[in-house]
Amino acid sequence: MMSFLEKYAPKKIADIIGQSAAIMQVIEFLNTFRQQKNKALIIYGPTGTGKTTSVYTIANEMNYELTELNASDFRGKDVIEQQIGSALRTGSLFGKKKMILIDEAESFTASDRGGMAALIKLIKESRVPIILIALDIWNQKLKSLKSCATAIEFKKIHSATLNKYLQAILTAEGIEFEPLVTEFISKNSSGDVRAALTDLDMISAGKKKVTGEDLTSLEERPKEEKIFSAVQTVFKTEDLNESRNIIEKVDLEPEMVRLWITDNIANEYELPSEVAKAYNYASRADVFSGRILRRQSWELYKYVNDLVTAGVSASKERVYHKFTRYMPPSKLLRLYQTKSMREMKKAICAKFGTKLHASSRKIQQYYLPFMKNILKSKPAKESISQNLALEKEELAFLGK
Repeated sequence: MMSFLEKYAPKKIADIIGQSAAIMQVIEFLNTFRQQKNKALIIYGPTGTGKTTSVYTIANEMNYELTELNASDFRGKDVIEQQIGSALRTGSLFGKKKMILIDEAESFTASDRGGMAALIKLIKESRVPIILIALDIWNQKLKSLKSCATAIEFKKIHSATLNKYLQAILTAEGIEFEPLVTEFISKNSSGDVRAALTDLDMISAGKKKVTGEDLTSLEERPKEEKIFSAVQTVFKTEDLNESRNIIEKVDLEPEMVRLWITDNIANEYELPSEVAKAYNYASRADVFSGRILRRQSWELYKYVNDLVTAGVSASKERVYHKFTRYMPPSKLLRLYQTKSMREMKKAICAKFGTKLHASSRKIQQYYLPFMKNILKSKPAKESISQNLALEKEELAFLGK
């Protein structure tokens, strides 16, 4: 079963939402390439605004053969000249116009000055368009590139535009929905189409209708966005210090960060040896975590952190330049799925507590187990409902 991200990926330029001005600038650049002083574009903007997808869509519709390279693969002058130079010199196999796409442009400057100078030289001499993708054009690492490239911004998608888009998808899927569902997701995603589609996919999977109650699992979206980036850093970076320091930058408990990383190992790594090494480090981190709790030896925490971040990072044999859909930990998903049930149980216990003068814990432990049998009696059901002012949903819950 295809995810919404795959199923509704733009097939043509008209399918791209919220970026008409930027798209026109890219097309104008390509149409007038021979007259352009700058032979490259830097397309920049937040994650999920359609930068890379738009380039692929434009290339396809304008009959370009696109060669994609990743800046993080380049280290030094020789590698840059060999890989980019080779891509520029190689003609199209099908007689099409050619275009070079370089993703993660910020990674370029990990190379030495000679490497950056070689890249700029190749851009200035290029006879085919070169498009670089970046998040932040004001990043100091991109300063020298801006002298030979034209910058085009992809802005966050407006929530109203995104809302209309999400409603069209649900309609196409034959799924009924309450308007507040798409309104909430469109605002909660902060202009990130990928995040919005992921959220919509998650709450609507296997359903004929989605309501406000289904939004429970999305209430922590801002934190999930931060943890998503942190998990991505651990799996993608080759800098172990960067990986080691990531936990301090996330607005989540360290234990929850550890669960996120551990539960996504198999989603990221492909070789059995990589998965085995990563899980070995994660299990050793779990051992140290247990010792901390038993002995209250909090000085051991540094080992937990290092094992689950730097250890997992070091387990890979190569960086996977693919999009991985990182999923919340199974434990977290279970909590999300049962949140409404737990809240209802809490409310019912509070109502019983006012009448029975007992704590919610005692109500849940000693009284609720008998409710199913008691409520089989219609008079008892009516009496309890009236005395405790129970709602229909609460009665149905007690009867389960």
